[in-house]
Amino acid sequence: VSEGIGDRQQVRVEPAEIMSVQLHFKSNRTTLEAELANISQTGMAIYLPNPIFSYKNHAPKTELVVELPFSPASAHGYFNTRSLVPQTDPMARFSREQLRGTASLNDPARQPANRPSGNTRALSPRGRFLVHGMILNIKSDYQNQRMRLGLQLYPGDDARAAIGSYISQRQSELIREIKMMYDLIVKLDHH
Repeated sequence: VSEGIGDRQQVRVEPAEIMSVQLHFKSNRTTLEAELANISQTGMAIYLPNPIFSYKNHAPKTELVVELPFSPASAHGYFNTRSLVPQTDPMARFSREQLRGTASLNDPARQPANRPSGNTRALSPRGRFLVHGMILNIKSDYQNQRMRLGLQLYPGDDARAAIGSYISQRQSELIREIKMMYDLIVKLDHH
């Protein structure tokens, strides 16, 4: 299996500015703050500083609960990117999820047996989504003296909607940035 840029199964975006997540480890009942490196519908990468990281406590297959930087309002408010097409329109069945082939991710048959069904809304005391997860891989970032952890996420429906809205918002921002750079290059090239 190659590990090229085009091998991702889902869209993954990096935050525009530093964004933190809380990690709640079940095994040793600790909570850590980590920097979000990137996020997709069912995964994320985070950075832990070397002094905090421990192979004993943060090994692959370690289960944890992630407090996402999103609240329920993110799914339907600030990050709202819902279609302007009324739901009575027959074309509404061609949603982003259907077109991207991610609609089946909400299928209960695809959920691991020991994970939540996806219809629960677990919230932290700060009103942010709590999502079950598992550490998949660990890579060292020697230059920045930190470790990069790849996490598998098992979000419920509301958390998945908030993540999807955030990803759509970041995609729009990135497209605007690319267009602005292109327009600037074209303008400078003609002068």
